[in-house]
Amino acid sequence: MGLDSDQPPGPLDVRSYDDLATALRRLRAWSGLSIRRTHEQVDRLRRQAGRAAPGFETVRRCFEAGRTRMDTELIVDIAQILLRGDRSQALAWRRACELIESGAGSVVRIDRELPVAAADFVGRRAELRQIMAAAENPGPVVIVITGMPGTGKTALAAQTGRLLTGPESGDPSPARRMAVNLRGYDTDNPPADPAAVLDGLLREVGVKPHRFAGQAASARLTLFADAVRDRPLVLLLDNARSADQVAPLVPDLPHCVVLITSRHTLDLDATARVRLDPLTTPESLDLLRAQVGAGPVDGAPEAAAKITELAGRNPLALRLIAGRIRDHPGITLADHRDWLLDDRARGRLEDGVELALRSSYQQFPEATARLLRLLALHPGRDLDRYAAAALADQSDSAVATQLDALAAGSMLEPLPGDRFQLHDLVRAFAAEEAQRTEPPPVREAAIGRLLDYYRFAAAEAMDAYSPQNRDRRPRIAPIDRPGPAFPDRETARSWLDTEYANLVDVAVKLTGDRLPGHGVDLSTTLFAYLDDAAHHGVALRLHEHAASVADGVQRGRVLVNLGATAAELGRFQDSVGYYEQALAIHREHGDRAGEGRAYGNLGIASAQLGRHLDAIDHLERAVSIHREVGNRTNEAIASGNLCQLYQLIGRYDEARTFGQRHLKIAREIDHRLAEGVALGNLGDLDRSEGRHASALDLHEQALLIARETGTRGQEVAATNEIATDLRLLGRFDEASKAHTDALALATAQDNLIHQAKAREGLGRCLLAVDGPGSAAARSELTAALRIFTDLGVPAAADIADLLASLD
Repeated sequence: MGLDSDQPPGPLDVRSYDDLATALRRLRAWSGLSIRRTHEQVDRLRRQAGRAAPGFETVRRCFEAGRTRMDTELIVDIAQILLRGDRSQALAWRRACELIESGAGSVVRIDRELPVAAADFVGRRAELRQIMAAAENPGPVVIVITGMPGTGKTALAAQTGRLLTGPESGDPSPARRMAVNLRGYDTDNPPADPAAVLDGLLREVGVKPHRFAGQAASARLTLFADAVRDRPLVLLLDNARSADQVAPLVPDLPHCVVLITSRHTLDLDATARVRLDPLTTPESLDLLRAQVGAGPVDGAPEAAAKITELAGRNPLALRLIAGRIRDHPGITLADHRDWLLDDRARGRLEDGVELALRSSYQQFPEATARLLRLLALHPGRDLDRYAAAALADQSDSAVATQLDALAAGSMLEPLPGDRFQLHDLVRAFAAEEAQRTEPPPVREAAIGRLLDYYRFAAAEAMDAYSPQNRDRRPRIAPIDRPGPAFPDRETARSWLDTEYANLVDVAVKLTGDRLPGHGVDLSTTLFAYLDDAAHHGVALRLHEHAASVADGVQRGRVLVNLGATAAELGRFQDSVGYYEQALAIHREHGDRAGEGRAYGNLGIASAQLGRHLDAIDHLERAVSIHREVGNRTNEAIASGNLCQLYQLIGRYDEARTFGQRHLKIAREIDHRLAEGVALGNLGDLDRSEGRHASALDLHEQALLIARETGTRGQEVAATNEIATDLRLLGRFDEASKAHTDALALATAQDNLIHQAKAREGLGRCLLAVDGPGSAAARSELTAALRIFTDLGVPAAADIADLLASLD
């Protein structure tokens, strides 16, 4: 019986697969359909559309909690059935799946260190004593620091972190320190989503994305806690907007201190709460002394006291004013007081921070003030001197001096790695000044230079990161301005890890009608990195934007990238649509190379949907076109895919033809990695035809190449295949040893699919030796089944059948 409502429940506030399953159960209750009836109608819907139909258990599991992956297209089909055929309403469920996969689309930067503790930190003694006393409690210790903007919340948190983890702490074990800006008061970007923060924290401590993608916040938090349990943790959650934003981020750890800063009082359980009011007058004078020296302050105590009053005894305002005082050593404190009074009398500003911002800003040379205005045009959270040099159209050395001056004047916050960020109050002030002072053509020219810089730097980084795919990326002409050097792949990867959020932000927010080609180039340039790093939600945002502004052949290329990204998010049907659009575009423009790539990707997507004959047709067309245009690398890849597909459907002669072609081309172009893959495919084929000794030889050759090239994924795959060959040859002890080695490799790499294959192989070896009553065999097979089921791999059905046969 359905719910008493005419309106079907939708996937509102869904942030995990557990949430999705709960929402889907509510929709099923509304519809009144049983799971059995739902499966029957989904089966009919898919068969009518010529698509592979799911089994009953696959549909049933969509309504259960504890999943780490779901088939997006199946969820949409189930929703359509439950919504009585309304496909348009069912599409909301696709978007819910996308949000889960992409971490709600948020990009969050995790810092490996707390902000640098201020050398001139003064006052707050009572607050520090309160925090240090609270930190003595059993963990997790949650400390909430609140106060008005500029009162030093982050500075107090940094000082606390130094005391808790520095030599003064007396703790012999090095603590792990991490920080994240939750952007609770950022005017240009939405507050950081907790799911995206957990995603970033997990990545930062080395947990691979496939282990947490789609999991509930609680499961992600548990994974994070397990990963950092070996050392004490100090975690700063800076600029929190609400309790809901931070509550899912507190790990249950015995040696953990979570420092939360916010302008609001947060309704959550806390070990201690610290409210920062303005500094006292004596504390304000101490800060002024630390900034400008005791002589000027003690020599003019009344003027100094008036300055602290005009600054509202706000630490940020006092540092800004002190910067101006230092830059004018020949002017008395009384003169500085009078300048501030004149500014206030003219009615420009009343608030102490705004008064200090204006007064400090006015003391900078015009070139430095102009740089501050232009920095506000940057859409990202932070930047380095090269991006600043592009905005200002100056040398990086000149800009570095100006950045240091702005940081010394408290207009910029220095970050590790010679990076800088604008306090949100300073950003708002500088943006207003840029709007008022810089004519539109000047602002547009600065943005254009920034885009030129990021596009070229990204291209240079990708050439070092992925030189083998250089021909797939646009060639960007050199620019006459400074930039980072990329002597090796690791340097490039580190830069991309740091800058990818900025690169996507500038592409999406600053290109559009202004410089659409730059957005397209960044999409094509960054595709391989974003794919390798599993930033699929971020990539989707970038490629969708690029597809909306590209035209002609360029749009076809972007659509192929968009299709590949959609497939990574489980949207296989959408990926087919993107590839088909790309194929039509490349045909229309006579771009045979693009047509070949579209056919190749369309073949892979079709195979993922179970359309093997369609996949073979597409891939054979791709091979023909790649051969025609002379793209031997792509011809080899497509041939290898055809070898696997033909083997899958039992057409071994065709499989061998394409497998040998794959191997021949790989050797002719001296592509050792491709040669290893081809040998592995041919080994699989020999095993399918019962030639186990030959298969073993080929797989051993593949393993040698994997080790030679340092290809860890191929190494674990070849080790598992060798183990399977040994088992089929009756060499069970050797097979068990090889599977155990594969399991160790796969575990070290967080490679779930090969962990499952190794456990399945161990289970089958144990069955062969110990018989069907082996409890150890059942344990290994059950573990393999659990992983295969979570990943949605067809092998799960075979193992389930094997376990059932043992009962």
